[in-house]
Amino acid sequence: MKKTLLLIFTSILSICLFSLPAKSQVLKGLDPKDVKHFERVYSVKLKNHTLRGLKRSGRFMPAIESVFSEYGIPADIGWIVLVESNFNETARSPAAACGLFQFIAPTARGYNLYVDGNWPDWFIDERLEFYYACHASASFLSELYSQFGDWVTVLAAYNTGPGNVKKAMKRAGGSRKWLDYRKYLAKETQEYTNRIAAVINIANNPQKFGLNPEYLPYIPFTLYITRKPTSLNELAERFGKAHREQFKRDFLILNRQFNEKILKSGRKIPKGYVAKLPEISVIAQSSSADHKQTKPAIPTPQGGYLHFVEEGEDLAMLAFIYRIAQQDIVKNNPFIENYKLQAGIKLNLNLPESDISRGQVIQAKAGDTVGSIVMRLRINGSHFVKLNNLHNSRLTEGERYYVPK
Repeated sequence: MKKTLLLIFTSILSICLFSLPAKSQVLKGLDPKDVKHFERVYSVKLKNHTLRGLKRSGRFMPAIESVFSEYGIPADIGWIVLVESNFNETARSPAAACGLFQFIAPTARGYNLYVDGNWPDWFIDERLEFYYACHASASFLSELYSQFGDWVTVLAAYNTGPGNVKKAMKRAGGSRKWLDYRKYLAKETQEYTNRIAAVINIANNPQKFGLNPEYLPYIPFTLYITRKPTSLNELAERFGKAHREQFKRDFLILNRQFNEKILKSGRKIPKGYVAKLPEISVIAQSSSADHKQTKPAIPTPQGGYLHFVEEGEDLAMLAFIYRIAQQDIVKNNPFIENYKLQAGIKLNLNLPESDISRGQVIQAKAGDTVGSIVMRLRINGSHFVKLNNLHNSRLTEGERYYVPK
């Protein structure tokens, strides 16, 4: 398969102010006394812990809200991360769950996250890669909601597993009301739902609880697909130029999925892997002849392929799905202002040519789009479009489509 070097610019998101209602409208049926108890725990007893989490949340919540909205999940549910990991990407539990969303390895692999070994002898663990882990979490939550239909029960199942929730409901005489079946769940799970309701209320109005967090900004980066096995030193030499040490430091921050010790020792990133490059490397390379030579050529639009922008999609996501540069999307669609998209608009995309072969056949489900297939199967969207001779991004329910090898 022909491999093309791609540099894709992601949008810079502003610090999130989170102007949502003071009380969650999502988690209904909880005992208010239990929620108030944990509001006091997180705003008083764990005040400094909560402030650290809220500060880090500015770096992640804008993207979490965007991804969750793609799956039809309320933005408030994204605050599970504060309870799970306090927005610490490298958090690891005694039960060997790790990352922002605290996946154990078997569950992570079930949602297409790559985990190549056991700690500490591992090299790539995508539970630590925020964007992929966010999609895995959203997919899991969406599946649970299709089973249970209310977010309190979904969160209980997220914590203890759907089987345990169903057993608790059965012991409660088949009742699906939280206050009826909760006593048959472990104490940790009973507290989990109330903790999340409490942190949602605090996050939506921290000043009310005596907290004044300063939010970290979202970090801009560039996605880079390796054309051959590549070491950190080789990347720093190619893109870091006079800023090699800063490049290495920022690269490791942006790519938590790599074992830092092993990567520093010279182990190479596999061919075809998507990694994040610090934006400073983009700026340094943007005027160089080498960068101009490796940037993919996008032809002048001539009708081409139409992408229907879905709720929650942004330029960064589309650039990743189709492996094309954001600035080329904007160039082909001059009506885009300030790199912002609105759901429902149509974008004219010109996709790079490539030699591809057919792999497995899948059947589209209701609501499937090119974007949802790409995120679910971790494939190249441009290859998928070309292989199936598609003219727009919306797929037909029940239709069979080829997946590129």
